[in-house]
Amino acid sequence: MPNLEVKCSKDMEQYFVENDAELLRKMHALLKDHKSLDPLTEEPKNTVLRNRVATTLAPWAFCIVGDEPGPSKRISVNFALGDKPDRKGPLGDRLRKDLGLDLEEVIVDYLSSKYNLQEGREYTMVSETREVNRHHYNDRPRKTSKPLPKNIEPDPNPEKPAFQMPLGAINTHCHVNSNGLTPFRWSEDRKYDPAFAPWKKLEELDRFLGFSGEVVVAATCHGTDNSFMLNALKKSQGRAMGVAFVEKTISDDELAQLDAAGVRGIRYSYVKRLTNPPPPEEMVTMARRLRDLRCAGKLQNNWHIDLYCEAADLEDLNAHIKTIPLPVVFDHMAVPAIGKGAADPGFERLLQLFRDKPDCFAKLTCPERLTGSNEPEEWRRVLPFARALAQEFSERVITGTDWPHPNMKEGQMPNDGKLLNCWIWEIADRNSENLNRLLVDNPRRLFNFRF
Repeated sequence: MPNLEVKCSKDMEQYFVENDAELLRKMHALLKDHKSLDPLTEEPKNTVLRNRVATTLAPWAFCIVGDEPGPSKRISVNFALGDKPDRKGPLGDRLRKDLGLDLEEVIVDYLSSKYNLQEGREYTMVSETREVNRHHYNDRPRKTSKPLPKNIEPDPNPEKPAFQMPLGAINTHCHVNSNGLTPFRWSEDRKYDPAFAPWKKLEELDRFLGFSGEVVVAATCHGTDNSFMLNALKKSQGRAMGVAFVEKTISDDELAQLDAAGVRGIRYSYVKRLTNPPPPEEMVTMARRLRDLRCAGKLQNNWHIDLYCEAADLEDLNAHIKTIPLPVVFDHMAVPAIGKGAADPGFERLLQLFRDKPDCFAKLTCPERLTGSNEPEEWRRVLPFARALAQEFSERVITGTDWPHPNMKEGQMPNDGKLLNCWIWEIADRNSENLNRLLVDNPRRLFNFRF
Protein backbone atom coordinates (compact mmCIF):
# COMPACT_ATOMS: atom_id res chain seq x y z
CA MET A 1 0.00 0.00 0.00
CA PRO A 2 1.18 3.58 -0.59
CA ASN A 3 2.99 5.54 2.08
CA LEU A 4 3.08 9.29 2.62
CA GLU A 5 6.25 10.64 4.17
CA VAL A 6 5.75 13.81 6.18
CA LYS A 7 8.47 15.94 7.74
CA CYS A 8 7.73 18.99 9.86
CA SER A 9 9.36 21.21 12.45
CA LYS A 10 8.65 21.04 16.17
CA ASP A 11 6.54 24.19 15.83
CA MET A 12 4.13 22.36 13.53
CA GLU A 13 3.87 19.07 15.39
CA GLN A 14 0.76 20.12 17.30
CA TYR A 15 -1.19 20.57 14.08
CA PHE A 16 -0.78 16.90 13.25
CA VAL A 17 -1.01 15.17 16.60
CA GLU A 18 -3.71 17.09 18.45
CA ASN A 19 -7.20 15.66 18.76
CA ASP A 20 -5.89 12.12 18.46
CA ALA A 21 -4.00 12.99 15.26
CA GLU A 22 -7.17 14.17 13.49
CA LEU A 23 -5.32 15.68 10.53
CA LEU A 24 -3.15 12.61 9.98
CA ARG A 25 -6.20 10.38 10.11
CA LYS A 26 -7.91 12.43 7.43
CA MET A 27 -4.84 12.13 5.24
CA HIS A 28 -4.66 8.41 5.94
CA ALA A 29 -8.25 7.98 4.79
CA LEU A 30 -7.31 9.42 1.41
CA LEU A 31 -4.12 7.43 1.06
CA LYS A 32 -5.18 3.96 2.10
CA ASP A 33 -6.97 3.19 -1.19
CA HIS A 34 -4.82 5.34 -3.44
CA LYS A 35 -3.09 3.64 -6.37
CA SER A 36 -0.39 5.20 -8.49
CA LEU A 37 1.59 4.37 -11.61
CA ASP A 38 5.26 5.08 -11.87
CA PRO A 39 5.49 7.81 -14.56
CA LEU A 40 8.66 6.32 -16.06
CA THR A 41 7.85 2.62 -16.10
CA GLU A 42 4.04 3.05 -16.28
CA GLU A 43 3.79 0.17 -13.83
CA PRO A 44 2.01 0.19 -10.42
CA LYS A 45 4.20 1.36 -7.60
CA ASN A 46 3.82 1.05 -3.86
CA THR A 47 4.80 4.54 -2.74
CA VAL A 48 3.36 7.79 -3.99
CA LEU A 49 6.26 9.91 -2.75
CA ARG A 50 9.95 9.24 -2.34
CA ASN A 51 12.25 11.21 -0.06
CA ARG A 52 13.90 13.58 -2.54
CA VAL A 53 14.85 16.40 -0.14
CA ALA A 54 17.97 17.23 1.82
CA THR A 55 18.15 14.98 4.87
CA THR A 56 19.65 17.82 6.93
CA LEU A 57 16.37 19.71 7.16
CA ALA A 58 14.84 18.11 10.25
CA PRO A 59 14.52 14.72 11.95
CA TRP A 60 11.65 12.43 11.07
CA ALA A 61 8.70 12.98 13.35
CA PHE A 62 5.34 11.38 12.52
CA CYS A 63 3.80 9.22 9.84
CA ILE A 64 0.84 7.46 8.29
CA VAL A 65 1.08 4.19 6.40
CA GLY A 66 -1.49 2.91 3.92
CA ASP A 67 -1.81 -0.62 5.28
CA GLU A 68 -2.34 0.41 8.91
CA PRO A 69 -5.62 1.54 10.46
CA GLY A 70 -4.23 4.91 11.52
CA PRO A 71 -1.15 7.05 12.14
CA SER A 72 2.02 5.14 12.92
CA LYS A 73 5.57 5.95 13.98
CA ARG A 74 7.24 3.86 11.30
CA ILE A 75 7.44 6.52 8.59
CA SER A 76 7.08 10.28 8.76
CA VAL A 77 5.15 13.00 6.95
CA ASN A 78 7.30 15.22 4.77
CA PHE A 79 6.16 18.71 3.92
CA ALA A 80 9.46 19.66 2.32
CA LEU A 81 8.51 18.31 -1.09
CA GLY A 82 10.68 18.62 -4.17
CA ASP A 83 14.26 18.06 -5.18
CA LYS A 84 15.53 21.55 -6.01
CA PRO A 85 16.62 24.19 -3.48
CA ASP A 86 14.95 26.98 -5.46
CA ARG A 87 11.63 25.21 -5.88
CA LYS A 88 8.92 27.35 -4.32
CA GLY A 89 5.16 27.47 -4.32
CA PRO A 90 2.11 27.03 -2.09
CA LEU A 91 2.15 23.84 -0.06
CA GLY A 92 -1.19 22.76 -1.53
CA ASP A 93 0.20 22.95 -5.08
CA ARG A 94 3.19 20.81 -4.19
CA LEU A 95 1.07 18.17 -2.49
CA ARG A 96 -1.39 18.02 -5.35
CA LYS A 97 1.24 17.76 -8.10
CA ASP A 98 3.76 15.49 -6.38
CA LEU A 99 1.28 13.08 -4.84
CA GLY A 100 -1.52 13.14 -7.36
CA LEU A 101 -3.97 13.70 -4.50
CA ASP A 102 -6.00 16.79 -3.78
CA LEU A 103 -4.78 17.13 -0.20
CA GLU A 104 -4.98 20.90 0.12
CA GLU A 105 -8.60 20.72 1.30
CA VAL A 106 -7.52 18.37 4.04
CA ILE A 107 -4.37 20.23 5.05
CA VAL A 108 -4.39 23.85 3.91
CA ASP A 109 -8.10 24.42 4.53
CA TYR A 110 -7.84 22.60 7.84
CA LEU A 111 -4.97 24.77 9.02
CA SER A 112 -6.41 27.96 7.55
CA SER A 113 -9.77 27.67 9.26
CA LYS A 114 -8.62 26.21 12.56
CA TYR A 115 -5.65 28.50 13.12
CA ASN A 116 -6.81 31.57 11.20
CA LEU A 117 -3.97 31.52 8.68
CA GLN A 118 -4.14 34.71 6.67
CA GLU A 119 -4.02 34.94 2.87
CA GLY A 120 -0.61 36.07 1.62
CA ARG A 121 1.21 35.60 4.91
CA GLU A 122 4.10 33.10 5.08
CA TYR A 123 4.03 30.29 7.63
CA THR A 124 7.42 28.62 7.79
CA MET A 125 7.20 24.86 8.07
CA VAL A 126 10.82 24.28 9.16
CA SER A 127 13.10 25.84 11.76
CA GLU A 128 15.02 28.95 10.78
CA THR A 129 18.52 27.54 10.37
CA ARG A 130 20.79 28.64 7.57
CA GLU A 131 20.65 25.23 5.89
CA VAL A 132 16.90 24.95 6.15
CA ASN A 133 16.16 28.52 5.12
CA ARG A 134 18.10 27.86 1.91
CA HIS A 135 15.23 25.59 0.85
CA HIS A 136 12.59 28.18 1.74
CA TYR A 137 9.53 25.94 2.09
CA ASN A 138 6.47 27.88 3.23
CA ASP A 139 2.82 27.21 3.75
CA ARG A 140 0.45 29.76 2.29
CA PRO A 141 -3.27 29.27 1.94
CA ARG A 142 -3.70 28.38 -1.72
CA LYS A 143 -5.46 30.98 -3.82
CA THR A 144 -8.61 29.64 -5.32
CA SER A 145 -8.51 29.52 -9.11
CA LYS A 146 -11.04 28.54 -11.69
CA PRO A 147 -10.78 24.76 -12.21
CA LEU A 148 -9.73 23.62 -15.67
CA PRO A 149 -11.92 21.30 -17.73
CA LYS A 150 -11.11 17.68 -16.95
CA ASN A 151 -10.94 15.39 -19.97
CA ILE A 152 -13.01 12.21 -19.88
CA GLU A 153 -11.43 8.79 -20.31
CA PRO A 154 -11.40 7.09 -23.74
CA ASP A 155 -13.70 4.14 -24.41
CA PRO A 156 -12.01 1.07 -22.85
CA ASN A 157 -13.87 -1.45 -25.06
CA PRO A 158 -12.98 -0.87 -28.74
CA GLU A 159 -14.74 -2.84 -31.46
CA LYS A 160 -12.69 -5.23 -33.53
CA PRO A 161 -11.91 -4.09 -37.08
CA ALA A 162 -14.48 -5.46 -39.51
CA PHE A 163 -11.93 -5.56 -42.35
CA GLN A 164 -8.36 -6.74 -42.83
CA MET A 165 -5.96 -4.05 -41.65
CA PRO A 166 -3.02 -3.76 -44.10
CA LEU A 167 0.38 -4.89 -42.91
CA GLY A 168 2.47 -1.93 -41.77
CA ALA A 169 -0.46 0.45 -41.06
CA ILE A 170 0.51 3.66 -39.25
CA ASN A 171 -1.68 5.60 -36.82
CA THR A 172 -0.46 9.08 -37.76
CA HIS A 173 -2.23 11.11 -35.09
CA CYS A 174 -2.37 10.06 -31.44
CA HIS A 175 -1.18 11.44 -28.12
CA VAL A 176 0.29 10.39 -24.80
CA ASN A 177 -0.50 12.38 -21.65
CA SER A 178 1.12 12.07 -18.25
CA ASN A 179 -0.77 12.21 -14.97
CA GLY A 180 0.72 15.64 -14.27
CA LEU A 181 3.13 14.42 -11.60
CA THR A 182 6.89 14.68 -11.32
CA PRO A 183 8.84 14.24 -13.55
CA PHE A 184 6.28 14.76 -16.34
CA ARG A 185 4.30 17.79 -15.30
CA TRP A 186 1.59 19.50 -17.28
CA SER A 187 2.13 23.01 -18.57
CA GLU A 188 1.04 25.83 -16.27
CA ASP A 189 -0.46 27.50 -19.36
CA ARG A 190 -2.61 24.52 -20.35
CA LYS A 191 -6.32 25.05 -21.04
CA TYR A 192 -7.47 21.63 -19.76
CA ASP A 193 -6.48 18.72 -17.51
CA PRO A 194 -5.94 15.67 -19.75
CA ALA A 195 -6.87 12.07 -19.07
CA PHE A 196 -3.88 9.91 -18.17
CA ALA A 197 -2.84 8.26 -21.44
CA PRO A 198 0.51 6.43 -21.18
CA TRP A 199 2.35 4.75 -24.04
CA LYS A 200 1.52 1.33 -22.61
CA LYS A 201 -2.22 1.85 -23.14
CA LEU A 202 -1.73 3.32 -26.63
CA GLU A 203 0.42 0.42 -27.76
CA GLU A 204 -2.02 -2.17 -26.39
CA LEU A 205 -4.93 -0.50 -28.17
CA ASP A 206 -3.14 -0.10 -31.49
CA ARG A 207 -1.93 -3.69 -31.51
CA PHE A 208 -5.53 -4.78 -30.93
CA LEU A 209 -6.71 -2.56 -33.82
CA GLY A 210 -3.95 -3.78 -36.15
CA PHE A 211 -1.65 -0.75 -36.37
CA SER A 212 2.07 -1.45 -36.76
CA GLY A 213 3.35 2.01 -35.82
CA GLU A 214 2.36 5.42 -34.50
CA VAL A 215 3.09 9.11 -34.85
CA VAL A 216 2.82 10.49 -31.32
CA VAL A 217 1.89 14.16 -31.56
CA ALA A 218 2.77 16.40 -28.61
CA ALA A 219 -0.34 17.41 -26.70
CA THR A 220 -1.01 21.07 -25.92
CA CYS A 221 -1.40 20.25 -22.20
CA HIS A 222 2.37 19.63 -21.95
CA GLY A 223 3.33 22.86 -23.70
CA THR A 224 6.91 22.74 -25.00
CA ASP A 225 7.98 20.05 -22.53
CA ASN A 226 8.32 17.00 -24.79
CA SER A 227 9.78 14.68 -22.16
CA PHE A 228 6.72 12.43 -21.79
CA MET A 229 6.36 12.07 -25.55
CA LEU A 230 10.09 11.33 -25.86
CA ASN A 231 9.80 8.74 -23.10
CA ALA A 232 7.08 7.06 -25.18
CA LEU A 233 9.29 7.04 -28.28
CA LYS A 234 12.05 5.43 -26.25
CA LYS A 235 9.66 2.77 -24.96
CA SER A 236 8.40 2.08 -28.47
CA GLN A 237 11.84 0.81 -29.54
CA GLY A 238 11.48 2.26 -33.04
CA ARG A 239 7.78 1.57 -33.46
CA ALA A 240 6.76 5.24 -33.06
CA MET A 241 7.82 8.62 -34.44
CA GLY A 242 7.03 11.97 -32.83
CA VAL A 243 5.92 15.53 -33.48
CA ALA A 244 7.05 18.11 -30.91
CA PHE A 245 6.15 21.55 -29.60
CA VAL A 246 9.31 23.66 -29.16
CA GLU A 247 10.37 27.12 -28.05
CA LYS A 248 11.73 29.37 -30.78
CA THR A 249 14.94 29.60 -28.73
CA ILE A 250 15.65 25.86 -28.91
CA SER A 251 19.30 25.20 -29.77
CA ASP A 252 20.60 23.33 -32.81
CA ASP A 253 21.96 20.62 -30.53
CA GLU A 254 18.55 20.16 -28.90
CA LEU A 255 16.92 19.82 -32.33
CA ALA A 256 19.53 17.21 -33.26
CA GLN A 257 18.71 15.32 -30.08
CA LEU A 258 15.01 15.33 -30.97
CA ASP A 259 15.90 14.09 -34.45
CA ALA A 260 17.90 11.18 -33.00
CA ALA A 261 15.01 10.34 -30.64
CA GLY A 262 12.55 9.95 -33.53
CA VAL A 263 10.93 13.37 -33.82
CA ARG A 264 10.07 14.27 -37.40
CA GLY A 265 8.04 17.46 -37.12
CA ILE A 266 7.29 20.59 -35.13
CA ARG A 267 3.70 21.39 -34.24
CA TYR A 268 2.13 24.83 -34.30
CA SER A 269 -1.37 25.39 -32.95
CA TYR A 270 -3.48 28.39 -33.88
CA VAL A 271 -6.60 27.15 -32.08
CA LYS A 272 -6.98 29.91 -29.53
CA ARG A 273 -9.22 27.99 -27.15
CA LEU A 274 -6.39 25.48 -26.59
CA THR A 275 -3.17 27.51 -26.88
CA ASN A 276 -1.71 30.98 -27.10
CA PRO A 277 -0.69 31.02 -30.79
CA PRO A 278 2.73 32.35 -31.80
CA PRO A 279 3.16 34.83 -34.68
CA PRO A 280 3.05 32.98 -38.05
CA GLU A 281 6.48 34.38 -38.88
CA GLU A 282 7.91 32.23 -36.10
CA MET A 283 6.66 29.10 -37.84
CA VAL A 284 8.24 30.16 -41.15
CA THR A 285 11.55 31.01 -39.48
CA MET A 286 11.68 27.62 -37.75
CA ALA A 287 10.93 25.80 -41.02
CA ARG A 288 13.80 27.58 -42.78
CA ARG A 289 16.08 26.74 -39.90
CA LEU A 290 15.13 23.04 -40.07
CA ARG A 291 15.78 23.04 -43.81
CA ASP A 292 19.22 24.57 -43.32
CA LEU A 293 20.13 22.13 -40.54
CA ARG A 294 19.12 19.21 -42.76
CA CYS A 295 21.18 20.55 -45.67
CA ALA A 296 24.17 20.98 -43.35
CA GLY A 297 23.86 17.38 -42.16
CA LYS A 298 23.03 18.37 -38.59
CA LEU A 299 19.62 16.69 -38.90
CA GLN A 300 19.72 13.17 -40.27
CA ASN A 301 16.05 13.02 -41.28
CA ASN A 302 13.53 15.12 -43.17
CA TRP A 303 11.18 17.15 -40.99
CA HIS A 304 7.84 18.85 -41.56
CA ILE A 305 5.58 21.46 -39.98
CA ASP A 306 2.47 20.05 -38.30
CA LEU A 307 -0.24 22.71 -38.32
CA TYR A 308 -3.36 22.71 -36.15
CA CYS A 309 -5.66 25.48 -37.30
CA GLU A 310 -9.28 25.99 -38.23
CA ALA A 311 -10.75 26.94 -41.59
CA ALA A 312 -11.27 30.55 -40.49
CA ASP A 313 -7.55 30.87 -39.66
CA LEU A 314 -6.41 30.02 -43.19
CA GLU A 315 -7.15 33.44 -44.61
CA ASP A 316 -4.47 34.97 -42.35
CA LEU A 317 -2.08 31.99 -42.47
CA ASN A 318 -2.27 31.25 -46.20
CA ALA A 319 0.54 33.54 -47.35
CA HIS A 320 2.88 32.34 -44.60
CA ILE A 321 2.20 28.66 -45.31
CA LYS A 322 3.16 29.09 -48.96
CA THR A 323 6.63 30.33 -47.95
CA ILE A 324 7.37 27.31 -45.69
CA PRO A 325 10.17 25.30 -47.40
CA LEU A 326 9.07 22.01 -45.82
CA PRO A 327 5.99 19.80 -46.09
CA VAL A 328 3.04 21.13 -44.09
CA VAL A 329 0.70 18.59 -42.50
CA PHE A 330 -2.77 19.83 -41.55
CA ASP A 331 -4.33 18.26 -38.48
CA HIS A 332 -7.99 17.28 -38.88
CA MET A 333 -8.31 18.69 -42.42
CA ALA A 334 -7.82 22.22 -41.00
CA VAL A 335 -11.11 21.79 -39.11
CA PRO A 336 -13.59 22.68 -41.87
CA ALA A 337 -16.97 24.21 -41.06
CA ILE A 338 -19.07 21.08 -41.56
CA GLY A 339 -22.38 22.91 -41.44
CA LYS A 340 -21.44 24.98 -44.51
CA GLY A 341 -20.79 21.98 -46.74
CA ALA A 342 -17.78 21.09 -48.89
CA ALA A 343 -18.52 24.00 -51.26
CA ASP A 344 -17.75 26.49 -48.47
CA PRO A 345 -15.13 29.08 -49.54
CA GLY A 346 -13.12 28.28 -46.43
CA PHE A 347 -12.68 24.64 -47.48
CA GLU A 348 -12.09 25.66 -51.10
CA ARG A 349 -9.24 27.84 -49.80
CA LEU A 350 -7.63 24.72 -48.32
CA LEU A 351 -7.99 22.81 -51.60
CA GLN A 352 -6.45 25.69 -53.52
CA LEU A 353 -3.56 25.82 -51.07
CA PHE A 354 -2.93 22.12 -51.76
CA ARG A 355 -2.86 22.90 -55.49
CA ASP A 356 -0.43 25.79 -54.99
CA LYS A 357 1.88 24.00 -52.53
CA PRO A 358 2.43 20.40 -53.68
CA ASP A 359 3.94 19.21 -50.39
CA CYS A 360 0.84 19.82 -48.25
CA PHE A 361 -0.62 16.78 -46.48
CA ALA A 362 -3.97 16.39 -44.73
CA LYS A 363 -4.86 14.18 -41.78
CA LEU A 364 -8.36 12.87 -42.47
CA THR A 365 -9.17 12.60 -38.80
CA CYS A 366 -11.63 13.39 -36.02
CA PRO A 367 -15.17 13.12 -37.40
CA GLU A 368 -16.28 13.02 -33.75
CA ARG A 369 -14.58 16.36 -33.12
CA LEU A 370 -15.94 17.98 -36.27
CA THR A 371 -19.52 16.86 -35.63
CA GLY A 372 -19.52 16.87 -31.84
CA SER A 373 -20.93 13.34 -31.84
CA ASN A 374 -19.77 9.77 -31.29
CA GLU A 375 -22.48 8.43 -33.61
CA PRO A 376 -21.19 7.08 -36.97
CA GLU A 377 -24.35 8.31 -38.66
CA GLU A 378 -23.27 11.86 -37.85
CA TRP A 379 -19.77 11.25 -39.19
CA ARG A 380 -21.21 10.86 -42.69
CA ARG A 381 -21.56 14.65 -42.75
CA VAL A 382 -17.74 14.87 -42.78
CA LEU A 383 -17.17 12.31 -45.54
CA PRO A 384 -17.55 14.81 -48.44
CA PHE A 385 -14.61 16.84 -47.07
CA ALA A 386 -12.38 13.81 -46.56
CA ARG A 387 -13.24 12.32 -49.94
CA ALA A 388 -12.63 15.62 -51.74
CA LEU A 389 -9.08 15.63 -50.38
CA ALA A 390 -8.52 11.89 -50.88
CA GLN A 391 -9.72 11.92 -54.49
CA GLU A 392 -7.77 14.96 -55.69
CA PHE A 393 -4.67 14.46 -53.55
CA SER A 394 -4.57 10.70 -53.06
CA GLU A 395 -0.81 10.66 -52.40
CA ARG A 396 -1.04 13.36 -49.73
CA VAL A 397 -3.66 12.10 -47.28
CA ILE A 398 -3.03 10.17 -44.06
CA THR A 399 -5.18 9.35 -41.04
CA GLY A 400 -5.19 8.25 -37.40
CA THR A 401 -7.38 7.86 -34.35
CA ASP A 402 -6.56 10.96 -32.23
CA TRP A 403 -6.53 8.71 -29.13
CA PRO A 404 -7.15 9.53 -26.26
CA HIS A 405 -9.44 12.09 -27.91
CA PRO A 406 -8.75 15.24 -25.84
CA ASN A 407 -11.48 17.69 -24.95
CA MET A 408 -14.40 15.42 -25.75
CA LYS A 409 -17.64 15.96 -23.86
CA GLU A 410 -20.21 13.39 -22.84
CA GLY A 411 -21.76 11.93 -25.98
CA GLN A 412 -18.70 12.78 -28.09
CA MET A 413 -16.10 10.19 -27.03
CA PRO A 414 -15.78 7.75 -29.96
CA ASN A 415 -15.12 4.04 -29.92
CA ASP A 416 -11.73 3.57 -31.59
CA GLY A 417 -12.85 0.40 -33.36
CA LYS A 418 -15.85 2.24 -34.78
CA LEU A 419 -13.48 4.93 -36.09
CA LEU A 420 -11.81 2.22 -38.16
CA ASN A 421 -15.02 0.55 -39.30
CA CYS A 422 -17.25 3.57 -39.87
CA TRP A 423 -14.77 6.30 -40.75
CA ILE A 424 -11.37 5.14 -42.07
CA TRP A 425 -12.85 2.21 -44.03
CA GLU A 426 -15.46 4.58 -45.49
CA ILE A 427 -12.86 7.20 -46.48
CA ALA A 428 -11.13 4.44 -48.45
CA ASP A 429 -14.46 3.64 -50.15
CA ARG A 430 -14.08 0.15 -48.67
CA ASN A 431 -11.26 -0.45 -51.11
CA SER A 432 -8.10 -2.26 -49.96
CA GLU A 433 -5.84 -0.41 -52.40
CA ASN A 434 -7.09 2.98 -51.18
CA LEU A 435 -6.75 1.82 -47.59
CA ASN A 436 -3.17 0.69 -48.13
CA ARG A 437 -2.27 4.08 -49.63
CA LEU A 438 -3.94 5.93 -46.73
CA LEU A 439 -2.51 3.86 -43.88
CA VAL A 440 0.77 2.46 -45.24
CA ASP A 441 2.30 4.08 -48.32
CA ASN A 442 1.66 7.77 -47.66
CA PRO A 443 2.58 7.91 -43.95
CA ARG A 444 5.65 5.71 -44.34
CA ARG A 445 6.95 7.96 -47.12
CA LEU A 446 6.24 11.18 -45.18
CA PHE A 447 7.63 10.04 -41.82
CA ASN A 448 10.33 7.74 -43.20
CA PHE A 449 9.38 4.67 -41.18
CA ARG A 450 12.08 2.04 -41.62
CA PHE A 451 10.54 -1.18 -40.32
